[in-house]
Amino acid sequence: MKDDTSHRPAVHALLKDGTTVRIRTVELRDHDQPEGLYTEMSPDNRRLRSFSAGPRSARLAADTVCAPARRGHRALLAERAGQVIGLVEYHADGDAPHTAELAVAVADGLHDRGVGTLLVEHLVSAARADCITSFTADVLSENHEALRLFADLGLATPGGVTVPDARIRLLPRRPQDPYLRRPR
Repeated sequence: MKDDTSHRPAVHALLKDGTTVRIRTVELRDHDQPEGLYTEMSPDNRRLRSFSAGPRSARLAADTVCAPARRGHRALLAERAGQVIGLVEYHADGDAPHTAELAVAVADGLHDRGVGTLLVEHLVSAARADCITSFTADVLSENHEALRLFADLGLATPGGVTVPDARIRLLPRRPQDPYLRRPR
């Protein structure tokens, strides 16, 4: 199947408050904007997103999201007035060809406005071209916003509603906490 990652047109969508955002495929030339998004995040938000609050995590996350387009990896961004306000990406799991790991990042101050929801919905639609039918996400158990996002989208979380096409793995809050996983 032909990789159409770079041929997907940008679309406009409305956030909960009526603000219009543009959703489009991340391109190589975008590197500075995603890096800026991660750099401007509070250390706590960056830690919840990438499990590391250090300044180096911003560059590494931007390197990953702006990697050359390839089958099994897609990344979308949401921008408002030319500023990146959110990112979502997936990486196919080599051991499970129809499964991909999902990651979402939303700028500080813009949580709970629908940015993450719109991005995930558009990414799931794009995933069909890669024959992805199931997603996983590693989420710290204290990341209530991400858990709420996934639950609102109908993705399964331990103790929550289970649907056949998605699952969430929770990571422990502290090293001594047990992993929480959805029963298989």
